[in-house]
Amino acid sequence: MPMKPPLSQAELDEEVQACYRIDRAGEAVDCLKGVIEAVPEKPASALCPPRLVLFTKSGCPFCDEEKEHRHEDLLSGAIIEIDIESPAGAAIAEKNEINFAPALVLLDCNDILIELEPTEEAKTSTEAEVPHHQVRA
Repeated sequence: MPMKPPLSQAELDEEVQACYRIDRAGEAVDCLKGVIEAVPEKPASALCPPRLVLFTKSGCPFCDEEKEHRHEDLLSGAIIEIDIESPAGAAIAEKNEINFAPALVLLDCNDILIELEPTEEAKTSTEAEVPHHQVRA
């Protein structure tokens, strides 16, 4: 069932965070793709839509495996491939402290990594740590 288009950035952000909280990586990626697909092609100027990006590099066997695994999503445009060694890819990776490929990440419209936000429960726990969130399936 397709998601309804988000009406505000807050709704969009809430949907992304709900996807991040899914324990199964494959289901989380499918959820994120659904959120991205629900955003109109020409979103309201106030929306900063996310995009799934697969960082790869040449001569990387794991990158080739990941590209094969994500082949349909790459063809459809649901996931965008960026060479981490290209000038643009290196700049985005450096800005977000992404130091390896392959890496499947969620970036906002300004190429900033969208991370898992701590829940209220985690915010009050002194033991809770929230890592950079990189989606792996």
